[in-house]
Amino acid sequence: MTNEEIKKLDNEQLNEVTGGKWDEEGGFPYEDGVIEEMGGRTAFVYFDVVHRSCECGYSDEFAHGKGLRVGTRVRVRMLPIRTIYMILN
Repeated sequence: MTNEEIKKLDNEQLNEVTGGKWDEEGGFPYEDGVIEEMGGRTAFVYFDVVHRSCECGYSDEFAHGKGLRVGTRVRVRMLPIRTIYMILN
């Protein structure tokens, strides 16, 4: 499932997709993953919660300042506004 497809789901559908992992705060729990691809201002992180990939937006300053690159281990969380936050481990 792509990020664009996820954006169209309501909370009940998200619960089905994630096996009920949609949490009480209205977002996915944090999930650990590894950046598999990067392009433009987007990193693609693959992890089980959506069985495919999530597009993680980042600023150029963040990427350069933190040494973000393919293979970087990250912790991600998706919130209802469909923003993905990345936290380096």
